Amino acid sequence: MHDVQDRQLALNRWLSQNLATPYKIDTIKSGAGTRRYFRVITQDKNLVVMDGYQDKKLKNFIELSAAFKKLSVETPEVLQAEMELGFLLLTDFGNQSFSDALNLANVNNLYATAMETLLKIQKYPATALFPLQNFDTKTFRLKMDWFLEYYLQQMLKLNINMPLQNEMRRLFDYLIASLMDQPITCVHYDYHCKNLMLLADNKPGVLDFQDAVWGPITFDLMSLVRDCYVDWPNSMVLAWIQQFHRAVLQSATVCTEDPTLWQKWCDYSSAVRHIKCIGQFAHFHITGYSSEYLMYIPRVVRYLKEVAVVYPEMASLAKLLEAIRP
Repeated sequence: MHDVQDRQLALNRWLSQNLATPYKIDTIKSGAGTRRYFRVITQDKNLVVMDGYQDKKLKNFIELSAAFKKLSVETPEVLQAEMELGFLLLTDFGNQSFSDALNLANVNNLYATAMETLLKIQKYPATALFPLQNFDTKTFRLKMDWFLEYYLQQMLKLNINMPLQNEMRRLFDYLIASLMDQPITCVHYDYHCKNLMLLADNKPGVLDFQDAVWGPITFDLMSLVRDCYVDWPNSMVLAWIQQFHRAVLQSATVCTEDPTLWQKWCDYSSAVRHIKCIGQFAHFHITGYSSEYLMYIPRVVRYLKEVAVVYPEMASLAKLLEAIRP
């Protein structure tokens, strides 16, 4: 039942069986994944349906939603689940994401609440009933090569000679391996402004958490403060990085007290993530999946340039990026 019309019919049948009142369905714009979302409007409240027929992580979503709630993380409540059809009926966090709401006047306050929530996520217990997988460095590393293949070579039509390709791949190997030298905590994996909904008390409602893994402590922080979809003055970013470091230390999480090493961990996490994101956005475009992410590439390239020039081990990457005018 992959046909969109068949899916819509199945969804309407399922809702009719589970809702006692008349309803109307509106489509909610989805991200880059295969899941689709719909707002179900009834006389007394709104709900959300996740259509995850091709998603193998519906069970993850259900289990993690409940587990994160125990940590006082605001996640949608799963009201009904039809695993065979791939439908979940959820509470509705509304229309306004952090992406819609953020501005210079409120970003410090909103990011403070987002970092408070991130600390709670990082307290996910190793003994939890739902076990997390480890950060998949192998798959992530393969996607970093898309930066070379899809962005530099196919999209920009650059002729990257084999010695330079090999040098870049050795750097990528080093960066991804270095990530796992950081303290390991629960990582949301996509902790950015489009996955945080603005709730009535200005706290973030967290979405898209089904890919959570055990991974590097700074990964989610850098997804937030060097977000592909919104940017801020570097002085503010650096202040948030150190603000979260202080909060981590105060939370009794085992972590370096050295602010310079912490900054390096953060820069490495953002470099690895942004190399992968640039390649993935280019891959979406080249393969015909979506071109809407092209608009974000210049920002992410700039982030990568700003980090690469700081570290001698990234000098070859910095030189390569300097020649790019995205």
